[in-house]
Amino acid sequence: IQSCITMTPLLPIENPETFVESLLETGIEKYIVQPFHADKGKFAAGTRNEARAILEKYNWTNAEYERILSIFKKHLPNLGVGKQGFASI
Repeated sequence: IQSCITMTPLLPIENPETFVESLLETGIEKYIVQPFHADKGKFAAGTRNEARAILEKYNWTNAEYERILSIFKKHLPNLGVGKQGFASI
């Protein structure tokens, strides 16, 4: 059985390189990540404004998500991204 960690949605990370090292130390074999969607999902109506405030507070933009995702892709084996990332778990 393959161990898996999901980071969905991926929230702000202060030091992605250190975070990746910590993830690798766990021995987890599969990783799944997807962005935070403030306007989508089952609970969007109840959390939309609060979510936007958090995104703004931490300057969590799509560009920042993509920057961290590129670091993840470089270092994490078996990285699944988005909905497709859940395939074959």
